[in-house]
Amino acid sequence: MRSPRRPVAKLSPPVQPRVLSRPRLFARIDAGLDAGCFWIPGPAGAGKTALVASYLKVRQQKCVWYRLDEGDADIATFFHYLALGIDGASLRRKPALRDLTPDHRQGVTTFTRRFFERLGERFGAPVVLVFDNYQDVGHDSLLHELVPLGIGALPRHVSTILISRDGPPASFAALEVARTLTALSPDELILTRQEEAALVSLAYPRVGRARTLVLRERVAVAQGWAAGAVLQMEYGGGEGRPTPDGASQSPPALFSYLSKEVVGRLPDSLRAFLLSVCVLREMTVAIAEAISHSPDAKQHLERLHRTRNFTERIDRDETWYRFHPLFRATLLELAACTHSGANLQALRRRGAELFFERRLAGEGMHLLFDAGAWHEAADQICAIAPELMAQGRVDTLVAWIAQIPPDVRDPRPWLTYWLGAARMPADLALAVELFKTAFHGFQTASDQVGAIASWSGAAASMTIAMGDLSELDAWLDLCPFRVPDDLPSLPPPLALQSAAAMAQCLVWRRPGDPLTEQWMAFLKRLWEQLGRPQPTPAPFLVTYQLWKGRLDEAKAISDASGPRTPDAGDPAATCMACYTESVLAWFEGDAPRCVAAVSRGLETSHREGTHNWDHQIRSQAVYNALFQGDIDEAVQCLELVRPPTLTPSATGQHYRFLLSWCHLQRDDFARSWECQNPSNCVAAVVAGPVPEAVGLIVSTHAARELGRRDDAARGHKRLAALAESIDSDLFRFGAGFLGAALAMDDGHLEKTVSLLTSALALGRRRGFMGYIGWHARTVANLCAVALRAGVETDYVVRLLRTRWLPLPGGGDVPDAWPWPIKIRTLGGFSIEVDGEILSWRRRLPRRQMDVLKLLIAAGTRGVPQQVVMDTLWPESDGDVAKETLDKTLQRLRRLLRYPGVMPSVAGVLRLNPDLCWVDAVTFEHLAERAQQRADARTSAPARERALALYQGPFLPGDEIEPRLLATRSRLASTFRRLSAR
Repeated sequence: MRSPRRPVAKLSPPVQPRVLSRPRLFARIDAGLDAGCFWIPGPAGAGKTALVASYLKVRQQKCVWYRLDEGDADIATFFHYLALGIDGASLRRKPALRDLTPDHRQGVTTFTRRFFERLGERFGAPVVLVFDNYQDVGHDSLLHELVPLGIGALPRHVSTILISRDGPPASFAALEVARTLTALSPDELILTRQEEAALVSLAYPRVGRARTLVLRERVAVAQGWAAGAVLQMEYGGGEGRPTPDGASQSPPALFSYLSKEVVGRLPDSLRAFLLSVCVLREMTVAIAEAISHSPDAKQHLERLHRTRNFTERIDRDETWYRFHPLFRATLLELAACTHSGANLQALRRRGAELFFERRLAGEGMHLLFDAGAWHEAADQICAIAPELMAQGRVDTLVAWIAQIPPDVRDPRPWLTYWLGAARMPADLALAVELFKTAFHGFQTASDQVGAIASWSGAAASMTIAMGDLSELDAWLDLCPFRVPDDLPSLPPPLALQSAAAMAQCLVWRRPGDPLTEQWMAFLKRLWEQLGRPQPTPAPFLVTYQLWKGRLDEAKAISDASGPRTPDAGDPAATCMACYTESVLAWFEGDAPRCVAAVSRGLETSHREGTHNWDHQIRSQAVYNALFQGDIDEAVQCLELVRPPTLTPSATGQHYRFLLSWCHLQRDDFARSWECQNPSNCVAAVVAGPVPEAVGLIVSTHAARELGRRDDAARGHKRLAALAESIDSDLFRFGAGFLGAALAMDDGHLEKTVSLLTSALALGRRRGFMGYIGWHARTVANLCAVALRAGVETDYVVRLLRTRWLPLPGGGDVPDAWPWPIKIRTLGGFSIEVDGEILSWRRRLPRRQMDVLKLLIAAGTRGVPQQVVMDTLWPESDGDVAKETLDKTLQRLRRLLRYPGVMPSVAGVLRLNPDLCWVDAVTFEHLAERAQQRADARTSAPARERALALYQGPFLPGDEIEPRLLATRSRLASTFRRLSAR
């Protein structure tokens, strides 16, 4: 796509042929800019624009001039052209300011603040940002809410002037309260006697005193109205001609009367020129010559500008001219009387052609609409639509299409297609209906490319909406292409869109169809051939491979898509990368990496206003928390993705699945079963086989725990069948664990071990660190069975080290169980965290170790915090001792690397038995088991394991307080009893 042409007249200040110095108003502007923002209201022709242009020229102040018009009611148009103006005026090399694309629509206020902040970064020296013709923006435009937000975000060296026929709207009240905004009174624009005299001298510097006095009298008739004063001077060019009574007419009426008189007295060639070019709001010399067929176009325009006849000149890459709106309105009124309607229409059509040749679509469309050239306008909309969509100017596109009469619009399916594309970000349901209408229109017209585009647009809208995806079944049957070879030669963006739409439909509805794999491979090849375009299908490709259980392939796609922390200059790409990274992280069991990716993604969306990926990113936080056993965190994150209504939809089903999983991990099996009961669960209908499979995992676990044996068996059988039909190793892995759990329930140890052997071997090969929907306590018990049987010991240990799992039931923990923290106190003192023995370069952190030893000695009972404080800091008062204890605990938890290692419940501290293995605690537990068993054959292993653990006295060599001494004595006594047996 070619880069857009800068609309020079919109983005450049007018050139002043001569400057009327107005010191009293210049001083007011100085004060207003010191505050930050200055508003200049006044009626048409009051000299507002000339005042600001003169001020900037006299003060030699750098400025960025932006002339608003009705097109800026589309806020994306405003930001697009303002970005062009800023990038053209700034000397600093910075990344281009971004367009307001659909990614930012949900966070448009954030986008506005960031845009204006970055705008300020473009300039190192003071600069004035001028918004001219602010009144031309519609009253209901969101722009009125955004401009004051942006102004409030500007740095001190960027000040703002707003020029309008009206006063500040209510949305600027906050700036007024903060005294950032000050305003000129319209009465202050009225010319004083001295300024009227200066105006006459400026316009007629070489006339005699008598003529000057006559001109001043005529100027005075305008009663200080700038436009009227200029006309009076022009009208008063001949001696003895009557002067209308200015007091009896309103300024616009006086202007109309006088300007008609002025135009009537112009030379015929100049008058004919004006009545031809007045159909244009702005023009270059070349455009004016082409419209008027006048070889003197340049001289005419220069004369009008030089004599201040309501003609602005803008100099940039090319010189542009623009008539004052009041003057142009008069010219159009006269032209309607002079030219035939057909001639005026022809002039407008010719002007539109000239603007489109220069790629200035806005002015071209304006002329076509004025001409009623609906067919030409429709053709131009279809040609311009892709560029408008890329710039985010969807409101402009919708407004243009709405102006086309139905009898012209309806037979053109491309207009309906582009209307659907423009509506897609805001109203997916409407977009689907528009795409469907366009699709049938294209079929009737035998337009294959259009049919493919509209089919793909509807399919993409359905999958993004995540409603009742069963609608995709019938839509797939209507698809105009079945296999990739059916696609004709298409523009690359449309080819990628079509392939992605087909692939997503098949993945959701027919994941086991061989065509699905074919389309996913084609989509991946196309994505690679196109050079990783944006928007990228990489997140979808990665998710699909993970559903299949192909972790290595998913990581390869992620790596090929670019850095996992892309430049913040593209926030949408950053959010997508963070989503992909978070999915891979929890899948691989890297919880901190997942948390970091989620935080980075949400921070980016919050900072930049790109919220399209928030739901997906937050959902990954739920998965991560559930795998880590942090159910409170999972529930908190889940509430942030709760849909407004739990209607039968893919989104609603996903929420119900996650809620059911939360209940399952909390061992609230009844509520878990209620959420995912297969008899009333609609996942298979509204979502598809993959959501059905993950729902079955949770419901089967819940059925087991509730004793619903038949339901659990049916759920497992259906899950195994889905795993095969989808060809998913991930679901085979989950089905294997569920089968082993059912066999364990029946007391079939051999079958349990056999099924675990197969499942764990598959998990090791694929690098699985769990399966979606697992029940942590069930998996822990199965891992204990595997460790006792010596099945895939290294892999099971790695799985246990990676995931949070509670201790297996029954209290009989295998010796190979990889405790996060292991503390040895018998015969010595050492701490092992994640397999690493802690050591200190200097000295042992004594107070931290004292607290830890007190908790070890207390065993499962714990120690009240007050007891710890009285024991270790008896001379400190309560508040000081509490503060010291809190700091000590904070350092100790940091040292042991697990924040939950020492929970405090109701003021009682204890070591977390799920995280901490203590040899003294295990010794006493084994000794108790050995003494309770009457059968020496079964008690002997427990006795031998206990004796092996006792390597010497409890905390030998420590000068310990009485409660620790009592523990040492008790353990020694137990050891002697065991040794004597």
